[in-house]
Amino acid sequence: MVDFRIPGRSAMAQFAALLPIGGAASADITSANAIAGRLTEMVPQHPRHAAEMLSQCVVEARALKGHLRRQLKLLDQIHHHAESVVTDLDKMLDESRLPLTATSRIAAATADRLLKQLGEAYMELALELNSKWLRAVYRSALEQACFRAAQLIHKRSLMALRAYASGSSRRWAQFNSIYGIAREGGFHRKSFEGEETIERLVGKSGLLALADPATLGAEELGWLRFYVERHGNRVVVRSAPPEKRGAGLFVLTEKGRVPRRLGSSYELNPGELVLDLRTVLKHLKRQLVGMRTGIPPNKLGLPLAAAKPEYMFLLQRCGEQWSEPRARRHSRNSFRPRADLVPGFDSVRHFLTAAAFRRRATDKSEGIGGGLSQSSEWQVVDQSPSGFGLRFVSGHAGAIAVGELVALRPRESAAVSLCVTRRARSITNADFELGVELLGDNAAPASINKPTTKGKSVQVPALLLSKVLCLNKSPGLLAPIGDVTPGMSLMVPYKGAMVQLEAVEIVERLASCDLIRLRARRVGGNGETVDIDDELSDGKANNG
Repeated sequence: MVDFRIPGRSAMAQFAALLPIGGAASADITSANAIAGRLTEMVPQHPRHAAEMLSQCVVEARALKGHLRRQLKLLDQIHHHAESVVTDLDKMLDESRLPLTATSRIAAATADRLLKQLGEAYMELALELNSKWLRAVYRSALEQACFRAAQLIHKRSLMALRAYASGSSRRWAQFNSIYGIAREGGFHRKSFEGEETIERLVGKSGLLALADPATLGAEELGWLRFYVERHGNRVVVRSAPPEKRGAGLFVLTEKGRVPRRLGSSYELNPGELVLDLRTVLKHLKRQLVGMRTGIPPNKLGLPLAAAKPEYMFLLQRCGEQWSEPRARRHSRNSFRPRADLVPGFDSVRHFLTAAAFRRRATDKSEGIGGGLSQSSEWQVVDQSPSGFGLRFVSGHAGAIAVGELVALRPRESAAVSLCVTRRARSITNADFELGVELLGDNAAPASINKPTTKGKSVQVPALLLSKVLCLNKSPGLLAPIGDVTPGMSLMVPYKGAMVQLEAVEIVERLASCDLIRLRARRVGGNGETVDIDDELSDGKANNG
């Protein structure tokens, strides 16, 4: 009898070497070596060009069907280079404003294409390795391929979040498939590269999507990512729903761009997964209680920024979204007029002072917005009692951000609405949309006296609204951040008498100004004041 055993190699390794799939044709070996050589000799170049070269390497690596381990090794080499290239492209996005410039859109699309191709290559490899007769032989390769696929799907989600894009709707079906393989193999909770697991990657992507990131500003997005990265490991992924259903349970379906709430009568389809956020919600509730009682943020596992009121508001909002997602309050009527948009407190005030109410005939000689360089043209794609949906058309968009004050003037009239951007969305490489909440109409530039330490006072520029919708139509003031504090007041004429408008509280801190609730009081001849908030909300003040 001839002994085919090779000294120094296990029986399983010898068996794998004899398998047809373990041997590669000489052409495959030559191609693999050529790809590896190009990767080894990669020189520093523009991130976009490097990403395009790596994408081509992925295509060629996926064509190597002769040797699975060689294919995995090549994909790992490409992934190593792709990490730094995607980081550079992500930095380009960090330096961009909304809507994204053509250069930034190309950078985002290039990075997404590379991550998509690489993720699909790992997933395709994992599905092949998961066949019954290969699973035992290539177990470590299967685990690596599944983890990389889940990691790249999650990275695509982060990139889409940064670019205010919706993200791939296929990611949940892909997560279902990868997690199913990992759970069957018993490595869905195995740690890779530190403490990361496939289950945690699925949970983190779900948390980010459910937080409705399109409604958050750049700083809030950073806070959200930090929170999810640090505390998202508390999400539990289930292959079957718990006996008791309720808030905090969501299902990953093949349809839709966010997980859907698990209703009491929903029947799970084969392969679907349930995200259980109840432990995350309990932890979040303890953190909010601790912050309200004065416990330092670092002792609650939060950054120093958590001391800001805006951070607590973000956590409260996340708690609502992760428990019972908010539904749209109003139906929207679809129509297509054009409008000029001006962003930022200073630009809006200048617009209202100088250019807003000029006739359209005189505007033509001065360009969009009456000569204001920060104006841009938008299409009003829908409208509701609480706001508008806008699509970018042309012009200089300026410093648009979620949570920024904007002035909106329809092309067909001279009426100007003051709004706050609440949602941003990149639909395609060219289309960008905003959702804005209406604060009120007929704002008037005003000034308010601010006392100084030397006993004098300075004039603080402000915008006065006689009715603010989100304040139950009570009067409100917009002023530069921190310049107006509760107790400060201004006088305005109303129905032949003087009305004192006193700052009561800062309701919201927008990107460039504070929204302040005012209390209206009529000043009598003897100096006494009478509250007239209800009367003023039903009328219209003459602000002069």
